Amino acid sequence: MIINLVGNALKFTHAGSVVVRVEADDQQRPTRISVIDTGVGIPAERLDAIFDAFEQVDVSTARTYGGTGLGLAISRAICQLLGARLEATSVEGSGSTFTIALPSAP
Repeated sequence: MIINLVGNALKFTHAGSVVVRVEADDQQRPTRISVIDTGVGIPAERLDAIFDAFEQVDVSTARTYGGTGLGLAISRAICQLLGARLEATSVEGSGSTFTIALPSAP
């Protein structure tokens, strides 16, 4: 999952940075792993759809960047099987943040 998220961030970031951040504390909050980039970003109206199989931000994405639109769908499915959540926030033209929230330890 993390490799897919980092790979996507690198693919869509032509200049700027890609950062992997891990946040954990002892307050029973979920551990969070975030991949933050300063890439092309995702339009707000497409943000939910990017987790659907074979979906991409627009039809030119596959031609420009390659890929099938399965990586995020598979990553989210794996997270759900593990009891984790995969969420995304983005500003078109400014970058995206993909966060995996792992379940708290019992």
